[in-house]
Amino acid sequence: MNIKEFFYNKNNLITIILVCIIACMLTVCITTSYGKYVLEKEVTLNLQIVESNEWNKRTLVDGETLNGILLSTGATRVVFGNEQDYISQLENIESLAVAIENTSKGFATTDIKLYVAQNSDEVKTAYILSNYQIKANENSSKMFSNYENLTEIVFSNFETYEMKNASDMFSNCVNLKELDLYKFDTSNVLDISNMFSGNNNLEKVYVSELWNLSNISQPQDNVFLNCTKLTGENNTIYSEEHVSSEYARIDSAELPGYFTFKSINTSEELVLDEIETGMDLIQSTEDNLNEGNNLLETEKNETDEVEYNIGIGSNTEVEEQPKEDKQEENDDTQEFVEQTEKQEIINETVEETEKLINEENTVNIYSE
Repeated sequence: MNIKEFFYNKNNLITIILVCIIACMLTVCITTSYGKYVLEKEVTLNLQIVESNEWNKRTLVDGETLNGILLSTGATRVVFGNEQDYISQLENIESLAVAIENTSKGFATTDIKLYVAQNSDEVKTAYILSNYQIKANENSSKMFSNYENLTEIVFSNFETYEMKNASDMFSNCVNLKELDLYKFDTSNVLDISNMFSGNNNLEKVYVSELWNLSNISQPQDNVFLNCTKLTGENNTIYSEEHVSSEYARIDSAELPGYFTFKSINTSEELVLDEIETGMDLIQSTEDNLNEGNNLLETEKNETDEVEYNIGIGSNTEVEEQPKEDKQEENDDTQEFVEQTEKQEIINETVEETEKLINEENTVNIYSE
């Protein structure tokens, strides 16, 4: 049977069609199953990432609760930081737990602690510390409201991504002159009414590219009421006509506002500068060590020569050296011993290396 006769056979044609249909169905099933598998894997992976990120964070108590605690301390400064950076300074100070408990995840109230220390006669600091990332409560309203003694807030360990209510957060902090909010991510904030109102000594508010009020659709009132000294980056000054949330933005010629820009990358740039400075110092130290070693080698050679000459003198009859020459040789030998003892110190610090170089220079001048 040739190919033409095969396809003209009705039974054969039906068989071919059935095979094609089955193949198509198998293809669809495999594709669907694989797609579902990939989707499930992606969802699982994303959930694992979220859980992993959340595991390193602890949530602070709500704004009003923290406000009551802070006011009772009488502190003039508030620092949000990493516990390991400050704990050595606060060993004998009792702490107060200020975290939200989550028993299902094993999160305890003591995961964020508040310490109060009297730094000086005029400065008293409330340290809010954790070995985890401190996450602002969704309701952070009135966190520092009416805190008249407050002169400074440091947000070195403070995340605001999930914060929704920031109303009255800094209202009536009459002794605050600057607020550094460059780490504030306000992507999910819904309310900033009266956030800075009543701060008649506030001059600068710093924010970064993380400042985002896209979830606030309508202007909110009295955000900057009576902030009479506040000035934006482009020198926009306070006006009673512009106290709403519309001016809660970085000041520019096109869009006036009351904020000054501070890049979120500034701290990273400072760290890189410090690393570069450190590398320069290391290189300088190596250069000084090499110079010091060269001087020591030169001195050792000179001392070996002196010792050799002394050895010859002890075995042969030579003219007795003048007293002054002998004293000079003894001084050289003693100097070499001292320099050898200082070799380890040279390898430890640049300062001591420089001292050694100065001493060597003195010996050379004396020898000349």
